[in-house]
Amino acid sequence: MVLKFDSDMDDVYMLEATGSFGVALNKWSVLKEHVGPDQFYHKLIFRHIDFTRDDQMAENLEGFLKESIGLQYGIGIDQLKRMETVGSKESDKKFVDSDRAFFCSELVAKAFKVIGVTEDDAVSCSQFYPHHFSQKG
Repeated sequence: MVLKFDSDMDDVYMLEATGSFGVALNKWSVLKEHVGPDQFYHKLIFRHIDFTRDDQMAENLEGFLKESIGLQYGIGIDQLKRMETVGSKESDKKFVDSDRAFFCSELVAKAFKVIGVTEDDAVSCSQFYPHHFSQKG
């Protein structure tokens, strides 16, 4: 997930979950040298999404980032079975369990639910795979 912040208008950041580093927020200016043949990333695909950006979305994104950065990478049967809802209780402001692990596309799906890009329905974020974010997905 590509992000831009008011505090650093000269760079963009990538939120990602990798087997090597878990969930991390990295500057594009640092990552771009690792993209290409025989690099950590063979290629990256960027898709722009139009949605309403408001104070609530920004607050939810900030909370999600604080809770998810540093978590482990993982995919397994527990994640495949997980059923989740985001913010089901108004008083419960926790977006992510502290023992949670994320697969790459699961992280994006969870972020999209938290910020309101996709509907927070009964479909578990662990059911999202990279192809779900492709043009055909």
